[in-house]
Order: sequence, then structure tokens, then C-alpha cells
Amino acid sequence: ARTRQQRRQSLLMGIAPTHNRKPITAVHYLSLKPKDLKDLLRQYGLPVDGDRATLERRHRDFMICYNAECDAKNPRPVSEIVKELCIIERNREQSKEKASLQASSSDIFSRLIEEVKQSQTKQQKSPILSKHSDEDMSMDEENKKIDDKEKISTEVMSDIDIDQNNLVSECNLEIKSQIDTPNLVPKFQNENKTIQIEEQKVEE
Repeated sequence: ARTRQQRRQSLLMGIAPTHNRKPITAVHYLSLKPKDLKDLLRQYGLPVDGDRATLERRHRDFMICYNAECDAKNPRPVSEIVKELCIIERNREQSKEKASLQASSSDIFSRLIEEVKQSQTKQQKSPILSKHSDEDMSMDEENKKIDDKEKISTEVMSDIDIDQNNLVSECNLEIKSQIDTPNLVPKFQNENKTIQIEEQKVEE
């Protein structure tokens, strides 16, 4: 009787008789611990890297391929099945990466298209914005002109007030000067009387 190790080696090398290759029974993966699942993969020479979902899928794929070879007249060695499954798994990962890159490129392309559309929309709206801007500038200029006119008017009124005040002051000074010199009138009157007396004397 062959030992378990010998049967495993003959299974891996594909030298076991056809009638001894029995299909692998289905496995209830939820009942297996991570260590038991890895031991099950090692039994057939399968890789044990990856998460639990990857390990379960790997064993399931191997079981399907292995059971398909059991009915063949010359079944392929286990090592060849394992090698083929490794290639399939590698291609699957590469396809995932490619799909991820394509999705990322598609997102970038969509984002660029959206940016171009937004830029075109802004350019179409820019004349309207420019028109409003020009109107705002015109209103600012008009307001500035009105402010300048009001400023000039205020300055002119201020100058007029100053002239009026000066004129009033001068008039007041003139009136005051006349009020302050009342003795000049009698003096002129006395001089006129003296002149009249002298004229009378001359006539006599």
C-alpha cells in the first residue's frame, strides 16, 4: 500500500492510474478555518497567497478543472492544471487592473469634457457680463460727474457768501466811520458863517 505522501506525489506528477483519479468532493468553505483552507490548497500544490475569497475561488476553480479531467482517457497532470490556473488567475488580475485604468481614464476624460463645456458656457456668458460691467462703469462715471458738479456749486456758493460777508463788513465800517465823526458838520457851519460875515463887511 502506498503512503499518503506517495499518493500525493503521484497525483501531482500525473502518474496515477486513470481508475484511481477520483473527483474531488465539494467543500463547505464556511466550516474551514483559514489554516485548514490553506492546507487544502497546499495539498494540490496551489498558491496560498491572497484573502479568503481569493483562496476559496482558487480551490473551486481547481476542483472544476480537476474533476473535468477525471473522465478523460489521459488526464492532465495536476501540476499542469495548477500552472494553467495560475496563468488564468494572473490574466484575471491584469484584466481587473486594465478595467480599473479604463474606468479611471474614462472619468478623467469625462471630467475634461465637463470642464471644456463649462469654459464654453462662461465664454458665451462673458459678453453679457461685459455689457453689465460697461453699464456699471457708465453709471459710476455719471455719479462722479454729479458729485463734481455739486462740489463746484458748493464752492461757488461758499465764495458768494464770503463776498457778501465782506461787503456787509465794509458797509458797517463806513457807517461806523460816519457816526464817529459828527463834529465835522458844526465846524463847516462855523467856517461858512465866518465867510458870510467877512463878505458883509466887505460890502459895507
